[in-house]
Amino acid sequence: MRHVAALLCLTALVPQTALAQKAEQTYCASYDLPQSYQTDAFAAPMTYRVQNTPNGKVLIAEGQIMSGESQRLQQAIANAGAIEEIWFNSPGGAAMEGPYMGRIIRAKNMAVRLRKDYACISACSYAFLGGVIRTVEPGAYYGIHMFSATGDSQGMLELFNRFQGVSAKRAELLRKGNPQKNVDAAVAEYVAQELRTWEKESAKIAAIRARYLVEMSLSLDFMTDAFNTDSNKVCYLSQAGLKRYNVFNAN
Repeated sequence: MRHVAALLCLTALVPQTALAQKAEQTYCASYDLPQSYQTDAFAAPMTYRVQNTPNGKVLIAEGQIMSGESQRLQQAIANAGAIEEIWFNSPGGAAMEGPYMGRIIRAKNMAVRLRKDYACISACSYAFLGGVIRTVEPGAYYGIHMFSATGDSQGMLELFNRFQGVSAKRAELLRKGNPQKNVDAAVAEYVAQELRTWEKESAKIAAIRARYLVEMSLSLDFMTDAFNTDSNKVCYLSQAGLKRYNVFNAN
């Protein structure tokens, strides 16, 4: 209660208009990706292809980021030879692969680009930050959102199955005459422990991402719009936001 009281006192010292302005400030230009961007290649597992352009050879990374994608990216870069840029077009995917991919790109001192008819969302948005020079063309969609452990469908299914097992075990213990009070207390503690595990995992990944943003010379304010956007939605940053957060750093 002392912590709550202290927080209320601190809040009272801050002008309410300032709090309102802070809460309303956002660089989300849109929350919807046009259907024309959602091609079959965009939705399929990520593939890599080399393309010649007037400005040199580029590597196009297109599709969903799968587990182990950073290793495939490293191999694709090696196979491509000398390239000017990596172009991303991806809806995201495996959350932790994004920073891994970004560090590979940074280690090779490479530039990245998001073309006007491309999108880079979620895990892709973190991979993109590995570029030493990062260009986002007008018309491109760079999307961010809050990470949540609940976004791991396989993990949530496993958790659901464990909870179902607890329900069956509870019924069995009650049938055997165990006091309901004791049984319910044990079940509550088990469920709380499982939820704490997921909370710790989410906090751990949030810390890893914050450290990664610092490594890639991003403003930590980047996390404001990310954390204010539910994990089942996407905030597509405006050009002003891309520059404000230093996502777009090309001249």
